[in-house]
Amino acid sequence: VTDSSSEAILARLARIPLYVIFMRPTELHDLGSQEGKVLMREHVEWQLAMESRGTLLGAGPLDVEGATPVAGSLMVDATGMSIIAAPSRREAELIAATEPFRVRGWREHMVCPWELNEGRAVPLGRKLVSDTMERGRGEPA
Repeated sequence: VTDSSSEAILARLARIPLYVIFMRPTELHDLGSQEGKVLMREHVEWQLAMESRGTLLGAGPLDVEGATPVAGSLMVDATGMSIIAAPSRREAELIAATEPFRVRGWREHMVCPWELNEGRAVPLGRKLVSDTMERGRGEPA
């Protein structure tokens, strides 16, 4: 018999501190241009480098056209996101500031703390945070 009291359920939450980087294009954003194609390649390389270092839990575009409006506006004003492990929000902001589209002014970012509590990603989230803390920082070298 398992304890289903509120306290027992809350005690089971993983409480893994991660950060979500929401990305929104600026008026400069033009993926059809030559510069846009170069920036997209650099952006993907940036993501893959974070994955290789064990900083990135996941990333990808958001379907804002298929999103459900909340109170007349979208719940998330972004077209892409990355979920990363970092020692602090400040460190997560520093990591986000190195993203190639952001560096060139083609995207704005919003970094939000996120707590991973349940799901199959919990063991991986724990490892990402543990490895990041051992390294001290998660930003690109």
